[in-house]
Amino acid sequence: YFTETDFFDSKARIDRPILDKKRRLEELVKKYPESAKVYEALSDVEDTLMNTEAAERYILKAVELQNESPMALR
Repeated sequence: YFTETDFFDSKARIDRPILDKKRRLEELVKKYPESAKVYEALSDVEDTLMNTEAAERYILKAVELQNESPMALR
């Protein structure tokens, strides 16, 4: 979600533009299709963009993946 940039002879963390976040997360979904955290983050981005149907679809996928993981059984 963040990137570093030079700021008065030091590094500063700045928030990425929302569409850049979305693009990067969509790439991560392709690379890690079983990662609930990626789907959850993508849901947050879609919610920010007011794409409620996509946000709901991604959060449901995250929940589905979490329920199938060994950590969900604890």
